[in-house]
Order: sequence, then structure tokens, then C-alpha cells
Amino acid sequence: REKQMVNVVVLIGLFERLHCLMGFENALIALLEDPDEVGEFFDAMVDFKIRLIDKLAEYYKPDMITFHDDWGTQRGPFFSPETWRELIKPRMKKIIDHTHEKGIIFLLHSCGKYDQIVPEIAEIGVDTLQCMDIMDIGKLLEELDGKMTLQVSVHTQDFNARDSAKVLTPEIVRETVGKEFRDWGRSGRYFPCIFQPANWYEEIVMDEYLKVSKEQAGSYTA
Repeated sequence: REKQMVNVVVLIGLFERLHCLMGFENALIALLEDPDEVGEFFDAMVDFKIRLIDKLAEYYKPDMITFHDDWGTQRGPFFSPETWRELIKPRMKKIIDHTHEKGIIFLLHSCGKYDQIVPEIAEIGVDTLQCMDIMDIGKLLEELDGKMTLQVSVHTQDFNARDSAKVLTPEIVRETVGKEFRDWGRSGRYFPCIFQPANWYEEIVMDEYLKVSKEQAGSYTA
């Protein structure tokens, strides 16, 4: 326990629970047509999540919580930044603040593309954002200026599509991820989301990651 980080995953965030209960289309309509009622629902969810975090802190004593709530499509957020700011942002801040009061790191997992609100995600106290590389990661790291760490997928969709089309080569994989690992890794606020390799190009990703990690070990302060 003294040498391993304990991470507890808290699934189904505020928006995810809303569309699980209502269906996706109805949930999106409700955000626009019934914001007061949605706000009341989110408030109830915040109270529940806070009570859950209290129990996790009491019995599991995690170092970190990974909180799930997907906010984007392949092209942009599910809702306008204004809707997010009104209905989700202040309520997420309550959850994050409470997590920090318990001495727990807060990692937010959120799939999709929502570049325009990422700086505000850092503003409400998220320590690490687990996100997708369909966003402009290099630009976001510059904008964040060390305020939040990004854990980023590594071309999962891109490489899978190009491999299916028989146009992906080992050289493309190694050059692409190697450059990103080196350039973004120097910030001290980026690390790739890598799982055990399941195919040939993921083996190259892992190999390049280990090589760059060794090169950059001790070269920055996280």
C-alpha cells in the first residue's frame, strides 16, 4: 500500500446519468427546455456523489478518484459551452472541492472533443483530464500552462482506421507517437493513456513510450 497508488473509478457522471434515465435525445432537449428541472436533478446527483466519495474515503482511502462523464462527440461538445457553464461546471466544482477536502486527487475521464472548455475544466480544480487525441493537445498544453495534467489516448481511432485500410506502417506509428511523446512529455503535464498491446501497432506504441520515458527520466519536475 505504501508503494502503490490506489485509484477508485466512479462511473456515470451527471450528464451520463441524465441520459441513462431519459434517453439521449430527451436529455439533450431537457438541457434546453427544462434547465431548472435538470439543475435540480444534477443537485441531487451531486449530493449522492459526495456521499459516495465520503464512503470511499472512509473505507478504501484512495489516493485518486477517476470520475467519468463524457461531454463530447467526434466533432464538438454535446451541448454549448454556455449550457455546460450554467448546469454542469458549478456542480462539478462542488464534487471536486469535496474530493480535495478528503485529500484525494481528482482525475476526470471525459471522451469527445470540447477544446473550448478545457481551460475551465482546469479552473474548477481537475488535477488530470483523461481525454482523446481528437483535441488539439499541443495547443491545450500551452493554454493550460501547467495548470492541469492531460492523460491522452494514443491515436486509437486513427491507427485502427489506417490499419484497416492497409496504409499504416511501423514507420508512421513510431514517428507519430515518438514526436508527441517527446514534445508533449517535456511539459511535465502530459502522459499517454496506454494499455497492454493487443495488436502490432500498439506494441510499437508501447516500445516507443518506454524508450522516450527512459530518455526523459529526470528531465522535468511533474
